[in-house]
Amino acid sequence: MSNKTGLCYPEGGCRLNLLICDDGPAVVEQVSALLRDHCKKSGISAHFYPFSDPCAIKDLSSYDIAFLDIDMGDSSGIDLARTLRTENPGVVIVFLTNFIQYAPEGFEVQAFRYLLKRDMNEKLIPYFEAAKEEGPHHFGPFRTDRHSRKSHPLSGGQSAGHHRAPDP
Repeated sequence: MSNKTGLCYPEGGCRLNLLICDDGPAVVEQVSALLRDHCKKSGISAHFYPFSDPCAIKDLSSYDIAFLDIDMGDSSGIDLARTLRTENPGVVIVFLTNFIQYAPEGFEVQAFRYLLKRDMNEKLIPYFEAAKEEGPHHFGPFRTDRHSRKSHPLSGGQSAGHHRAPDP
């Protein structure tokens, strides 16, 4: 069974679909590695979709959280976010950037956070955790039961409403 975003299992729980797009392959690898390590340690079920070329992304409707570079050479992360927001209104967008001056444009696409690349190691995981709570289905905390290898949400009965997490 699947919903618009993420994969949900009949026995309960979901897997997060995480889009990571930056024209710098090293940044894509850094973000992917930090998130994979955190998800593994925390038992969070997630699938990673890393891209260095935004033109290679085909189906924008299946992502739950998107980590997007703003300045990707010939491509604009803001333009990608606009398209992503149109095709997937519930996606949570976190911009990765060296340039905070793009922040006003991000309001047009309802960006959740701006992460300066120089702060990646300190802030990526807290921003990811906050983004899980922001999602339309309250993604978090989804964990893998290490004994049965089944996924299930730890906390039941969360409302489907939006609650913006406070800035760390």
